[in-house]
Amino acid sequence: LPEGTWRWYYANKQLRLEEEYIDGYEEGPSIEYSDSGQVIAQGNYVEGFKDGIWTYMIGSIKESGKYFEGEKQGTWTQQYLDNGKIAFEGDFLNGIENGIHKYYHPNGLPKRRGKYTLGIRDGLWEYLDERGNVRLTIRYENGEEVELNGEKITYGKRVDRELEADKANQ
Repeated sequence: LPEGTWRWYYANKQLRLEEEYIDGYEEGPSIEYSDSGQVIAQGNYVEGFKDGIWTYMIGSIKESGKYFEGEKQGTWTQQYLDNGKIAFEGDFLNGIENGIHKYYHPNGLPKRRGKYTLGIRDGLWEYLDERGNVRLTIRYENGEEVELNGEKITYGKRVDRELEADKANQ
């Protein structure tokens, strides 16, 4: 079983990942680096589960939030690295999206917003342009799209004319 400090390296011998193990489980701090040496992920493990505050660098975005026993918990945020503005904020419960989730354009104005109920889209979702104008709305009920821009959506209601004709002839 893995024990003590473990280190992984890129082919260029640059450190890729460093973490601690106890009895085969990750335990304590974990730091992951890009092939150029920049920190791209860091946080803490407890008995093999991500726990506490974790931070990730994903392209031009910094993401951070809290884990409990390996599952996202509470509010998570993403931030644009070039200007420091918020790119995303939303809540999680046991790793599942729950509550209002908001996404933002790089200029800070809303891009998309809506609500999740235990991982299922519910209620009105709005999609906005870079000037803040609503361009599209979708209403969800239990994860199903029921309205598009205020118009009711009906799926699976097509009438198969041949079947209808067969029934009429019987």
